[in-house]
Amino acid sequence: MENEAKYNGWTIIDTCEEIDLEKTLFSGQVFSFVRTGECEYTGVVGEYLVSFMQKGQNVLYKVLHERKPVMNIHDAVCHFFTLDVHMHELAEKWKFDDKCLSGLRMLRNELIPTIFSFICSSNNNIPRITKMVWFLYSKGEFIMEYKGSRFHYFPSVDKLVNIEDELKANSFGYRARYVCDAAVYLKISSESIVNGNDCRKALLGIRGIGKKVADCILLIGLGKHSVVPIDTHILNYARKHFGISEIRMSSAMYDRVQEIYVNKYGKYAGIAQLYIFKTMVDLRSKKNTKLEMNNNQSEGI
Repeated sequence: MENEAKYNGWTIIDTCEEIDLEKTLFSGQVFSFVRTGECEYTGVVGEYLVSFMQKGQNVLYKVLHERKPVMNIHDAVCHFFTLDVHMHELAEKWKFDDKCLSGLRMLRNELIPTIFSFICSSNNNIPRITKMVWFLYSKGEFIMEYKGSRFHYFPSVDKLVNIEDELKANSFGYRARYVCDAAVYLKISSESIVNGNDCRKALLGIRGIGKKVADCILLIGLGKHSVVPIDTHILNYARKHFGISEIRMSSAMYDRVQEIYVNKYGKYAGIAQLYIFKTMVDLRSKKNTKLEMNNNQSEGI
């Protein structure tokens, strides 16, 4: 990415990999980006506040602010969009519908925001998760206001330890306690997640984190691409394609389904999971739209 060209303050990402910003940034992997213009999306990537812009097949970026970054912006962007993995080739190899998945990329996010984002994701939907995550960001260092949105870096865990009442007042519900408990745990034991021999076990030691949430964190926050989080969509796909017949999702069942996916898709099974999740969600959306249209027709609308 060293030969990137610059256009009026914007830098084009020099890559053969396809990136669809809207499809990727709002796919339920990260919850901190907002649309700030036509085909423009802004959010925090590591120690940078960055705007990305879609121009046809090209993606450009502009740094709005930086804070003592460990990684230069080129490497940070490449890392974030996982540009070292040829995802189009994987989709072709797995014979997935490339039209639906074209430009959808697995992201790598910072670990701490990922942990708290997926604690908020439990039994929740993307709009509500996004609202909660933005509230958590508001506890961090204010960066700037840009095109009507206020941006912050994610707070240190110290700032999340004693805000349970405030979280409850902002509709976090039972997750408020989990957020504060996780902050206490991470103050003491964050190294066991990053550097430990069994980071999954360390994550499961945090109240409010079960297997699925832990696996989402491993996949997105630590870039462990062989990890497959199992939710209803992924389980239903396994029932349809892999001969799974059980209805109830027990802990043993979770492990069994996960093993099937890893055996099928190998070291990039987590990316296959992203593609399957997207396909299943789109399929359900189409069915719901068709059902709604049929209901409207039957009611004479």
